[in-house]
Order: sequence, then structure tokens, then C-alpha cells
Amino acid sequence: MSNQHGLTSTTAPGKLFESRADLASHYKSDWHKYNLKRREANMTMLTHEEFTARLEAAMALRREREGRQERSGKDHLKDKTEASLKKSSEKKIQWSEDIKEANKKTRKEWFHFI
Repeated sequence: MSNQHGLTSTTAPGKLFESRADLASHYKSDWHKYNLKRREANMTMLTHEEFTARLEAAMALRREREGRQERSGKDHLKDKTEASLKKSSEKKIQWSEDIKEANKKTRKEWFHFI
């Protein structure tokens, strides 16, 4: 949308964009994406200040959780999980190779049978 003072977007309430480049930049922003999701949920759009406040609160909560996790000594679980995923991946690769080998043998037996 456009008015005599600049460009607007429904996902940026109260914001006027001076150029199409500024508007295009907004369309790539987390603020725009967040408000699109709110629109889909029939919720009101957030101003940039409201969005920033929520984002900062979420980041603070994440830092707090990570700090608690470090203090509780649960970091070793991450290492075990990564090792477990690597082992699982290696098993899948081996399983895949076993299947390929079995298929080769089956094909040879099948052609030998014919």
C-alpha cells in the first residue's frame, strides 16, 4: 500500500517505508514473518516495539534455560546424544550396505535360476 508519505504494510502497523527497497527488506524480516503467522491465527499485528520486546524476552528465557542446564551439569547429555546419533548413522550406513549386498546376491541367484 502507498500513501503520500511513504509505503505501508499490513504486517508493520504504524510503520512507513520510504522506498520499495525498505519495504522489501521488511518482507524478509522476522517481524514480518511473525506477524504473518499471527494473521493466520486471527491475532492482531504487533508493532516493531512489541515484537522486539517479545523477542528480547524469549532470548532472555533461552539464555536462562541454557545457564540452568550448564549449572546442572547436563552438558554431558549433549555429548552422549551426538555420539548416539553418530553411532545410529553408522548403523544405518552398514544396514544400507548389507541390503545392497543382499540384493546383489539375490539378483545373481535369480539369474542363475533362469
